[in-house]
Amino acid sequence: MKTSLKLAGILWIYLLLASCGSAWYLKSTNIEVLVPAKVIFPDGYSNLAIRYNNSNVSFNPHFAEYLVADKIVADTTNIDSVSSEIYYKSFSERIKNNLLFETISEIQRGNYSKIWLSDSLVHRKYPLNEDSIHSGIPLAVSHFVALTTKFQPEQKNKTITKFIDPAFGLYSLKDLSDIADSTGADMLLSLDYFAVLDAQVKALSTDVYVVTSWNFYDLNKSILPYFYNRVDTFSWRLTDGQLKIPPRKDALLMASEISGAQFADFLVPNWIEVERVYYRPWIKELKVTRELVSEGEWKKAAGYWRIYTNDKNKRTAARSMYNMALAAEMENQTDAAIDWLVRSYHLLEKRDPVHKEICENYLQVLTQRKLDIKQINVQFTRDLYGTK
Repeated sequence: MKTSLKLAGILWIYLLLASCGSAWYLKSTNIEVLVPAKVIFPDGYSNLAIRYNNSNVSFNPHFAEYLVADKIVADTTNIDSVSSEIYYKSFSERIKNNLLFETISEIQRGNYSKIWLSDSLVHRKYPLNEDSIHSGIPLAVSHFVALTTKFQPEQKNKTITKFIDPAFGLYSLKDLSDIADSTGADMLLSLDYFAVLDAQVKALSTDVYVVTSWNFYDLNKSILPYFYNRVDTFSWRLTDGQLKIPPRKDALLMASEISGAQFADFLVPNWIEVERVYYRPWIKELKVTRELVSEGEWKKAAGYWRIYTNDKNKRTAARSMYNMALAAEMENQTDAAIDWLVRSYHLLEKRDPVHKEICENYLQVLTQRKLDIKQINVQFTRDLYGTK
């Protein structure tokens, strides 16, 4: 009886390993890939101007309150102003470190510490209808007016009145013309509003919201064709004591810095870290590839895998083909990667469900990579893929 149980146990382990088969040798690795921007600028628009023009620079009581243990606490510091500086610095440094634009000009920042924003010109040109909507008003201006109307602090201590332009918001036609002449830029990106607030501060969690309003001015056509209102959410959670919740001020500043970099990545192609899986050596002849992969020598490792793509053992051939697909991707040869992957898939399609699944997943990844690379090449005036 004991012998039978022992044999049954060995058989169970064998069947388990056989079913895992491919999974037993799978290993993950992190690589960097270039992903396209989410915004496509008009053809020929290669010179950019950027500006810190935050109109919410003074202390604003609308964003000063936050919760601590379910109690409302009012902040007396102007943390928004400091955070906006950090946000813009993070954004500007990130966007300047790219190859999409030929030139990026940084314009002298606006100063709204003593300015009260009036929307009287907007109301005069675009009277409110029965639904309290300005009919015909440019959408970017409408959103900005709504934002300032709702959240602008009281007028006291504001000694200068600035009228919001019905067509250009915080700029005038002359302003845009002067910027175009002085910078030679095709497009102006203006940070016209910034606020940061936290909904709750507890011992185990902190939530921070970064609110920004950007306006995109076409300086060649003197129009305001695009705006982008964005709210980024950042959360810190204490899970099993593994994460230390930062102090409130640190959380606000950290969130602002990250948010600025993320907006730059939204505008230009950027590098991100992604995970891939491959087959670690499963036969002694391939042990040398372990060190080659760890050193990023994918092309040399492919030289070993290629030998076994025609092996009589279909499992060995299929795994080698799969690894060849990853090596091809690392060399920016997406079509070749897809070809190797499809061959690998069909070789073990019905014999190894784990291998079948990872091939299907990787095929989706490679298909998206092919689309991304095509879009990246469109976004650049020349093919810069592979340049970091």
